[in-house]
Amino acid sequence: METTSEKLTYLNTTKTLIKEKLNLGGVNITTQPFRAYSTKLMDLYKDFLANGLGTLWNNWEKVSGESTSLSLTPTIKGKMAITLKGNTYQNGTPSLDNPNVHVVSGNNTITIGDEVNSTSYSINLGTIELCKIGNYQDYVYKNNGKWYVHKEIGKVVLGSTSYSRLITNYSNVEYIEINKPSNFLGYNSYDKVEIKCDKATWMATATGGWDNAQNIGKISGNAHNLCWWMGFSKNTGIDNIKTQLEDAIIYYPLATPTTNEITDTTLIEQLNNIENATSYDNQTNISQTNNDLGFIISVSALKDIS
Repeated sequence: METTSEKLTYLNTTKTLIKEKLNLGGVNITTQPFRAYSTKLMDLYKDFLANGLGTLWNNWEKVSGESTSLSLTPTIKGKMAITLKGNTYQNGTPSLDNPNVHVVSGNNTITIGDEVNSTSYSINLGTIELCKIGNYQDYVYKNNGKWYVHKEIGKVVLGSTSYSRLITNYSNVEYIEINKPSNFLGYNSYDKVEIKCDKATWMATATGGWDNAQNIGKISGNAHNLCWWMGFSKNTGIDNIKTQLEDAIIYYPLATPTTNEITDTTLIEQLNNIENATSYDNQTNISQTNNDLGFIISVSALKDIS
């Protein structure tokens, strides 16, 4: 790393003005003049002399946030740390007539700017889906110059071999047993591990007991260690149920997360562009084309400590 800064003047008791061009982590950043307390700068200067310029990012104070859209303040123009994370969104109660479970996928546009200026960054995930269920969340990250997708959420699309049997011994509701995938965190367990289904609402356990019509349209993993139970109206029948559940989607936490390198050259270029984006003076705003269906964005930016 190198600096082409003007000569720095450090004062012990007054504020000082810096104007620098930095190269931090391979990202060229030109900072506008900004004010900072000299005691902080003196500490940074000593650290710089001992350990090099990269320590400025590690030791400078930062302002952080995490959301689908956010505004950071007060910031200075400089390097940011940005992580794109998964999100799962359901528009109302999912049902057979209103199938819906939405995850981050396909095309999106992230815009970074202040009150006046901004730059937009296109991103197309292609076949990659980024999801979130409770504390389990997919994300993309860079390590040693390569991009990776870290998956903590799995996906199953229901078909003819997805079912075990139909439970008909209750008076008010019947249940289809859906086989749990072997890589599901709750496989071979009665643990109440949350899932997301596009045609049913997840429930930790039965509402008012299993023979309760309130459980129609709901799905639970608490009744069987190897199957999910999904409730249907009495006498719906196995054939009708299979027809109604054709191509239904279930997202579930993985027992063992996976990590795979991203090889799509277009996506790699787009991720590099977002990584190289810089914060703005005073205020940095980050938004997306569709905040409801967009990434959860985790950001840290250099803080104006003047």
